[in-house]
Amino acid sequence: MKEPHNLVFLLAALRGHDGCIKGRVRFEKLVFLLIRDHNIPFEYRFVPYTYGPYSDKFVDHIALLISMGFVIEELQPEENYISELVYRITERGEGLIKNAIKKESINGKIDKIMDAIKAMSKEETQELVDRTIDIMKVEN
Repeated sequence: MKEPHNLVFLLAALRGHDGCIKGRVRFEKLVFLLIRDHNIPFEYRFVPYTYGPYSDKFVDHIALLISMGFVIEELQPEENYISELVYRITERGEGLIKNAIKKESINGKIDKIMDAIKAMSKEETQELVDRTIDIMKVEN
């Protein structure tokens, strides 16, 4: 089972996005694109959903990272009385990434994740949602 790699890869995605991703929808679409466009071996099955691809296992893994103290989930107020979840990597999460980088089997993948996330970080969330919805339409 490679699930521990999934957790480390999620932390690498956060780290590549300057340690913070604003919105679960954004985070999930970034992971979907890492799998599809960058061949990152996450073990998530995505299904079409209202805001594009959705994975129960992804949501479970985010909750697990939060409960283990590797990620902080904060509710950030936005304009018009709407709030958005923000995910931040903790010092403990940074430590896990540093230890994982020492392991040759996943080190190259972590660098690849962080580079890909940096490139995608400039895209607006709605662009990511639209792109992933289009991909799901073609592939299903």
